Amino acid sequence: MHFHFNPRLLHLAGPIFINAFGVFIALGVALFLWGILRDCRRKALVNHTIFLELLSSSVIWGIIFARLLYSIENIEYFTQNPLKLFAIWNGGFSLLGTLVGVPIILFYKLKHYKISPTPFFDLILTYVPAVQAISRIGCFCAGCCHGCTAASNAFFSITYTHPNSLAILNTPVY
Repeated sequence: MHFHFNPRLLHLAGPIFINAFGVFIALGVALFLWGILRDCRRKALVNHTIFLELLSSSVIWGIIFARLLYSIENIEYFTQNPLKLFAIWNGGFSLLGTLVGVPIILFYKLKHYKISPTPFFDLILTYVPAVQAISRIGCFCAGCCHGCTAASNAFFSITYTHPNSLAILNTPVY
């Protein structure tokens, strides 16, 4: 199957684009927010204002940790181009960085608000898999999370052909 999807959905200005990856992360976060704000456990555990503060700081820290892990994974590039570290509009995030870093920050923020971490994490972990699953659609569109190369007739392979794709171009991959 050939995949000629441009990971850049919309050009805003100069080097700034709206990328499919970011759109799918935003959709995942929106679904998370929709579900958790309606959940009666959240209403009993934490008030609306504090929850929105925790969510907004988690998004900011999530971006920081995602960029940090991506930078570590690509340390050679960023040591040669240190100012590119701040060019987040060019992409370069690792969701794993978010999944590892945000719980650490949340743990300390929950202690600050005197909210028990165990029921809070139990609540949010009901919805986190949806964010991860929807974000992976963005990875698929960007071509960033492909596997190794595949035979040209492999059934479960995909060939990325768009030059903005992060995958190996014109080569079947799993």
